[in-house]
Amino acid sequence: MLLSSSKTTDYDKVNQDVRALIEDFRQVLQDLGEDDIAAALPWQDADPITARPDTTKMIQALSMAFQLLNAVEENAVVQYRRLLESRGEVAKLSGLWNQTLDYLRQQRLTEAQVLAE
Repeated sequence: MLLSSSKTTDYDKVNQDVRALIEDFRQVLQDLGEDDIAAALPWQDADPITARPDTTKMIQALSMAFQLLNAVEENAVVQYRRLLESRGEVAKLSGLWNQTLDYLRQQRLTEAQVLAE
């Protein structure tokens, strides 16, 4: 049984995807004239920032950056779940109905016994 998404994630793909999205986000910020904020974004290969960006705008940009990271991580877990489904191994993931149903099958419980509980 897998309890943690850390076992279900391809870290190289997550890193590649988040860097690509952050690069796109950085480009949008630069197009808007927000070069200081663009330079301060995480997950990019850039020189250390020298200017201090506007705090409110920086907080908003960091919030968006973490939302992008969250979307990338969720996508990686969904892709892993689909891989397990294609292999017929989805019962290995905790918290899913397939795991519970697989457990009930292993216990050889009848529908009536399950409904009685």
